[in-house]
Amino acid sequence: MLIRGCTIAVQLYLGKKHVAADYANADPPYGLFDVPGVRLADMSPDLLTASSCLPGKPPRDPADRILPATARDLGATLITRDRALLDYGGQGHIGVVAC
Repeated sequence: MLIRGCTIAVQLYLGKKHVAADYANADPPYGLFDVPGVRLADMSPDLLTASSCLPGKPPRDPADRILPATARDLGATLITRDRALLDYGGQGHIGVVAC
């Protein structure tokens, strides 16, 4: 699962020099959506509302709240290095895998 804004982060992480300024129309990096099971996750108003009502002690950063809300909605596991998300996963509210 990817959220559109995360494709920008992946591009930056992979060292892509030019990142599209038009985030709404940014292309996913390096054929990422050709990988089986990878798809773009919707950010509906309901999902964004859910990100503000997460159980336990969720991360403070709004983006770090949207990711676990999306994972909960999809029943997905997050693969991350983000300490706040790993800590939140440690509370048992989402599945996380450290990378």
